[in-house]
Amino acid sequence: MIDLTAQDLLFLVLAGIIIVASLWTVFAENPVRATFFLIVSFLPTAGIYMMLHAPLAGLLQVLVYTGAILVLFTFVVMMINPSPGPSSERLTPPPYIRRTRLLAALASLAIAGSGLWLVLLLPAGGAVEVQSEFGSVRAIGRLLFENPLENPHTISLQMLGLLILGGIILAVNLSRGRNVR
Repeated sequence: MIDLTAQDLLFLVLAGIIIVASLWTVFAENPVRATFFLIVSFLPTAGIYMMLHAPLAGLLQVLVYTGAILVLFTFVVMMINPSPGPSSERLTPPPYIRRTRLLAALASLAIAGSGLWLVLLLPAGGAVEVQSEFGSVRAIGRLLFENPLENPHTISLQMLGLLILGGIILAVNLSRGRNVR
């Protein structure tokens, strides 16, 4: 018999919600509903981050992905309104798209099932000791900004900022079009 703690059960419930919401995201015919299910799949992900003692990652998951990017994406999808019209005008997707969706869902379930099977077969190694500040804003700030002249993480963060700035400049130039001077 498998001994499951309350934390294991909570993880399984959150993982199940993520899997079901992700499948609904793939199979939803209405893009607005698909983005809603994607938001629903991101919230339990934040819960799993919290369970892994990474509250900053969980908070950023909710604020950045769920709160900003996906809500903005949902509004854009609602503004362009790509939903199918009345049932007489609906286009049925070609059979290869249905097969691709089915294969993607089966592959996802196979990967999730094999991962769950491996986790359940592994012997319980006991709880890993985690420092009290692990994953907190203070610990990440200390990791990134402590002794900035000799810290390789500070250089990586600066390079990431330059990469994002370059992407923004490129996006603005591409969106201006060719005829604008």
